[in-house]
Amino acid sequence: MIVEIKDEIEVIEVTGLGFYEDRPLRRLTSFSITNSMDEMAMIDHSTLESLFISGVVTSFQRSTSQFWCGPFGPVRSWCITGFLLKSLFIWVSTELADYLCEMPAASYVNCYSSFKFKASVCIRTFEKLTIDPEVEFGKLLPSLVSAMLEDWPGSSDSNSMSETVKPHMAFVADQLVALDQEFSKLKAIKTICEVFKEDMEKIRMLRQENMVNGRKFSGSFYSIHDCNEEFHKEASKDNDREKVMMEATSSQTSLKEEKPHHPKKRSLPTDIENQEKNIEIFKKAAMDNRKIEEGIEVVDDELVAVSMTGTIDIKTTRPKRSLKGFKMSDEGESVRLFENLEYNRLYITSEIWPSYNSEEPDLGVQCKSFGPAISWCITGYDKGAPEIWVSTETADYLCGKPSVDYLPYFKPFYEKAMLCIRAFHIISASPDLEFDEFCRELVLDILPHFDTFKDEEMTWNYVNSNLGFVAEQLIGLDGISFFDRPSIKSITEKFNVDAVEALNRKGCGSFPSLYDKNWWIKNCQSEHMTLAEITKKREIKVPQGQSSEPSNSMVKLLKIKKREDK
Repeated sequence: MIVEIKDEIEVIEVTGLGFYEDRPLRRLTSFSITNSMDEMAMIDHSTLESLFISGVVTSFQRSTSQFWCGPFGPVRSWCITGFLLKSLFIWVSTELADYLCEMPAASYVNCYSSFKFKASVCIRTFEKLTIDPEVEFGKLLPSLVSAMLEDWPGSSDSNSMSETVKPHMAFVADQLVALDQEFSKLKAIKTICEVFKEDMEKIRMLRQENMVNGRKFSGSFYSIHDCNEEFHKEASKDNDREKVMMEATSSQTSLKEEKPHHPKKRSLPTDIENQEKNIEIFKKAAMDNRKIEEGIEVVDDELVAVSMTGTIDIKTTRPKRSLKGFKMSDEGESVRLFENLEYNRLYITSEIWPSYNSEEPDLGVQCKSFGPAISWCITGYDKGAPEIWVSTETADYLCGKPSVDYLPYFKPFYEKAMLCIRAFHIISASPDLEFDEFCRELVLDILPHFDTFKDEEMTWNYVNSNLGFVAEQLIGLDGISFFDRPSIKSITEKFNVDAVEALNRKGCGSFPSLYDKNWWIKNCQSEHMTLAEITKKREIKVPQGQSSEPSNSMVKLLKIKKREDK
């Protein structure tokens, strides 16, 4: 079911899945790009008017929730990435977020395919020139034609494909030189600049027009994060130049950007002042530069805070609350990494709010150094994005946005949790993947998710260093399903993962839901502790070869739980 939402800020919020984002990334399907007259336009449209997006917006983590929004914008820039992965990614950006273009609307296919084709030629040319920088243009063109015939099945023949590719070579050369100036030194690029001199001049004029209409940062980048870094760097320079120019030319008529007109059928945000206010509102929320609101109550006792933020009877039901602006510290009030709570006594300082699915707006309570925290758990495997919980003796808390100063301490754990979620979905979709293929898919899947990862090599290193943690979490999540998977079995061997330990330390681990965690603590944990005590007293030695399998007691309890669930 697709829900319609008219406002871009709202659609970003509902597809955010509740975790921190430096800059929101979303996916677009059934989309189209239109001008202010509701006429379809190319992504790199160069006329002096604003462009707007309409389409289905989803979470970047591929949640099943879908929301129709549009027209919204205006479009700030477009971007081609995927050069290092040899896979094309096309982005369109507004002031608020970056949107990965996946599937255009049926009515927009022809318009979009034209841009996608020349963007594909850019990716293929990058690949060819990276392999053979000395190749001449005469040999480069036939190899590009062959590659494009593979990428675009149904094309008639080599001659027609060659005639289709040639007109785009000026665009390709311009994009690659913008991506990396080193390309300007290559023979093939020099030849293109000479042979297609007139086209190159048109591209130069197009760049100037893009500068006037506010899309001057459009182009090719290694990642969307590089694009945004360049945008912010150049934008800050332009702001300084703008101030100087305004002072120097205050008496002269300035060139003003044409304001968009209302479309024929649908309304558009045309009031620049209101648009800027909306942007500022969203930025403040996204950065979570939180201050305790005037009037928010401050308490020193966790039990009081939990009671004030809920109406349930905490004597009979274990409370669930959410944390905003939280941080974790030790007894000396030194800030500590989130996952250290498994080994150290850590305390929480945060705003405590009602249950994570509550819509009550004004029941937050500030509480300092409460706890200690006794465990964490990762849920959200069915949603495609992690929900991270921290528990005390009193309640379970969903970790929302950390405080600004605690973000560097929480973000690494969140990224590891996301790695587990993505690994779960890859293995669930292809259970028989071998280790190498599993790693390759995981790298390609996780690369676009976080600004931590700048290139494929860095992502490989990151994934490799955390595979042991991933295996522990998936075995702990469902040892019966994951233990014998080829990829997980290889990880346990390569990284010496103790499967029994992964099952026995589930107080800090992964669960399908918070209910499952509390059920396990109540039933399985007590059962394991009893068995351990009996084993210790009788000095029973476990025969070799049996220690790597889940205990019969655990299997029995899991089966009982499944029957209870049904």
